[in-house]
Amino acid sequence: MSATTFRAPWSRALLISTSVQGLLLLAVCAATLVLAVLDSELRPWERLLALLIGVGLPLTILGIAARFAVRGYTVSGDSILVHRLGWSLPVDAGGLEAATISPFVMRRSVRELGNGGLFAYTGRFRNAKLGSYRAFVTDHSRTVVLRFPGRADGEVLVMSPDDPQAFVALLADKRAGAASRAGAAP
Repeated sequence: MSATTFRAPWSRALLISTSVQGLLLLAVCAATLVLAVLDSELRPWERLLALLIGVGLPLTILGIAARFAVRGYTVSGDSILVHRLGWSLPVDAGGLEAATISPFVMRRSVRELGNGGLFAYTGRFRNAKLGSYRAFVTDHSRTVVLRFPGRADGEVLVMSPDDPQAFVALLADKRAGAASRAGAAP
């Protein structure tokens, strides 16, 4: 069974968002380090607490967000692997009813639980057009909407492969192949 991999290129908006947020988090680290070293009135436990919160927390946020960055997608059989930094998340593509190219479909979305622009747009979002959905997006202009109405929650996923047309065509071919195999089974 062949697998096809698509990259997840960053949009200019994601590049700017990640740069600004990353610089702000690093600025908090630097400011905390300077203040902790220069403030001679701090007791040792206060200095340690300041370093843990002011340096440890921003670096932890950066590290966790980087681990959940979307690096690409691999379509293989009945699954789509969402490649992250150092790991991949398998998404069961069985029951996929529709895959449509829908640029900027995430506009006017509210983040329910997730990351809104530090290395990626991932997690649960909601808007009037899609309802509640899960996003694995790096470029809003390349978004593809995947609908799984047969699942208990009627799940909707949004991804942003480098070639949305080829991604949707590949998923359509896989769906057609699965349907013909199901029709041929006794």
